[in-house]
Amino acid sequence: MACPTASSVNGVFKPTVDPPETASDSILKLLNYDVLLMIFKDLFEEKRLVPLSMTCTTIRHMCMPILFSKVNLGWVAKRYKEFPRSLWPYVEDLTVVDTCPDMFSLVHARRDANGEFIGGTAPVWSGDPLLCGNYNDSTFDEMLSHMPNLCALSMVLSRRVHHGLPWHVLETILAVPRLQALTCETHLFSPRLSSPGRRFTDLCSSLTAFRYILPENRHAPRVYPAEVEALGHVLEKVHQSLEVLVLPLEPAPLPTLSGSPWPALRELKLYGELVPSEISLFSVLKTMPALRVIELLFSLPEGVDPQPLWSRELREGSPWPDLEELTISFPCTDDDVYAHLPSGLRALTLRYFPHLHDYWESRTREVNFTGQAESEWHHPRSNPSDLLRILGRCNVPGLKCLEVEYHADDGESSLLSYLGTAFPTLSCLTIRRYRAQGEADVDLVSTVLSPGKPR
Repeated sequence: MACPTASSVNGVFKPTVDPPETASDSILKLLNYDVLLMIFKDLFEEKRLVPLSMTCTTIRHMCMPILFSKVNLGWVAKRYKEFPRSLWPYVEDLTVVDTCPDMFSLVHARRDANGEFIGGTAPVWSGDPLLCGNYNDSTFDEMLSHMPNLCALSMVLSRRVHHGLPWHVLETILAVPRLQALTCETHLFSPRLSSPGRRFTDLCSSLTAFRYILPENRHAPRVYPAEVEALGHVLEKVHQSLEVLVLPLEPAPLPTLSGSPWPALRELKLYGELVPSEISLFSVLKTMPALRVIELLFSLPEGVDPQPLWSRELREGSPWPDLEELTISFPCTDDDVYAHLPSGLRALTLRYFPHLHDYWESRTREVNFTGQAESEWHHPRSNPSDLLRILGRCNVPGLKCLEVEYHADDGESSLLSYLGTAFPTLSCLTIRRYRAQGEADVDLVSTVLSPGKPR
């Protein structure tokens, strides 16, 4: 998402960060500053702007809005590292990498079934092991308040532990006036609420993209009740304006998602363990008619089977007429969603989650390192015959990209031959194929491509 860097008033270009006064004594003042910024951006993309910025003080100042628009900042012991205050006004896209000292003690902490700390080295930066104390003084608040151009912020925890951002820190972040995109990665999203039930009407008024990214094979518990409540507070505020939403399924506030209209939402990704719920995924998705990208990636705990996405209550049409990309894990052959896909669909992915080879590699590493696997998931097999039945129901003549994952069987040649004829505009095909032990290699390319057909 592009962040605004300048404005135009009565046709005269006005940079967000004004050119320094030293530029007035330079011949450069005769050039249009808007054009100069375009030149600087092109040089920056080619990694040639830094040498130019060293030629003189005037050019150095003029390059600063480009050189320091995107910053990756380490945050250690309640302090930022080597980032002068004079550069703060130029930052538009900020990534804060949290290396809280408490994380190292929490790696070997013992917790009960609810995730509460019951043993190990106690944290020193926070009285609550679930909450990060690295932002408890005023330094972080002060820095954000002096970044008038900040429109994208990523908060990243550098280790995979149960450690989260306190609500007062999230309040500070969500109150940034021009913030458009917020990413919370590995950090838990307020695992404890300081003010349960409170509604924050003055926050996140400009937010258009929200991404909450957690490791798929994270330790139990996979959700805290306060997470659900905190996410509900935020999403309830932005349902009219949000365009991009990425959420783990476990803490996703399904009542808020299904009970509010999402007229601007273009991209939705839900991932995590599939757990039974009274609120169906279709009831969530039908409130999002403008979706162009849907990604549903759900792992299956033992005893949980894949569920069809489509609702039998809707017999005709598609709730997402502009849908261009669809990803579904463990597709069901009786799911009517495939018969109702819009003809303009450009990309379709039918896969396992996680990919079976990734799952076994990750599980082996966990067992070797800790003696046990954190997550036990099963992978119901997709076979070529099932995929052929699914794809045979799809009326997507303009499909450009297709990805399938399956265990090979006797129906494979029929599937591959069908792909070569049913999707004439296909330009990208990814096949993740698991063959039986001892099976010989198969020439997939020649089977898919009919003789004499150019690709």
